Amino acid sequence: MPETFIRRLTTNLMGYRLLAIQNRLHNIFFSPLLWPCFQYGMLAMHTIMNLILIRAQSWGIPLNLCLMLIFVQIGFFFFEKNCFETAAKIYVSACNYRDEIGNVRSTFFRKVKTSLRPIRIEVSACYYFKTSTFVTYENALVDYTIDGLLAVQ
Repeated sequence: MPETFIRRLTTNLMGYRLLAIQNRLHNIFFSPLLWPCFQYGMLAMHTIMNLILIRAQSWGIPLNLCLMLIFVQIGFFFFEKNCFETAAKIYVSACNYRDEIGNVRSTFFRKVKTSLRPIRIEVSACYYFKTSTFVTYENALVDYTIDGLLAVQ
């Protein structure tokens, strides 16, 4: 096996362990409060903007303000999507790195693979961001928008 490949894996492993320690500290200190507040805050703002845009005609909101809200909402949508997808990509790339280490025919690296946990961004103790989290979030957004429309009537 080429020595440069083993050296690269070992160097990456040291960096991975440092990232895992930082990730663990982040999950201990920030995930119980920061991520849920951020996620529900985004959901609340997006739901309120949906309600305003849907009810704009009956409330007499000017057209230029509605167009501005539409552009802000589109930008907000892409921001949300990038946040969720980036958090999910961290988990996927950590799993790929772990699998890459496990493919080496060395017993040491196989033991290392079993000891590595994938780096992931947790939201409290309930769940972590996966690639399907954004779709679930958008479903919740539609549900809250419908509930808000029914409550406003």
